[in-house]
Amino acid sequence: LLCIAPAIVSVIKHPPDLVLESLHRVLFSLLFFLAPLVFFYKNLKAYLYILVLPILLTPIFLLALILFNQRPGVDLVIMAQQTNVGEAMEVFKGVQGIFLVCTILYLFTYLIAVKNLTVRSFAFKKALMISIVAFTILAGEYVIMNRIIKPKKSTQSLYYFENYYPMGFIYGVYKVMSYNKKHS
Repeated sequence: LLCIAPAIVSVIKHPPDLVLESLHRVLFSLLFFLAPLVFFYKNLKAYLYILVLPILLTPIFLLALILFNQRPGVDLVIMAQQTNVGEAMEVFKGVQGIFLVCTILYLFTYLIAVKNLTVRSFAFKKALMISIVAFTILAGEYVIMNRIIKPKKSTQSLYYFENYYPMGFIYGVYKVMSYNKKHS
């Protein structure tokens, strides 16, 4: 749940028209984190420790959602790229200490939860099934959205990735890096 907190807060801050769409977005966030499970079936804790990076970024995403109503995606990456340290300090003046404490507590909570996890491994077949189901649903959604329904604009062939956390953030980093490489 700590990994998908931005998806949950995003659904609360940007509620879709349908309740099922809210569940859909949170489920897809969860599926994204479950998809690689088959590669870590012998050592679940190793995978959870790898997820420390998204956990470290989660408070930033939550702060952006709460303060700026900005989802973790392309817009947030562009905003971060165009903001210098002085501007950031001015914006976060007064909440820096609270933010730092919350980030440390968030990370500490996650690490304690991982350390105290009683499940150390999964049966290979179970992990394989979870990964197959996750990949199938994620790929199926992509095919439906981009090949069957097709986005309205031809430039939005990867629009699917903007809709779901953490794919939206990863896609945002990719898009900004591609733009910078093309225009430098």
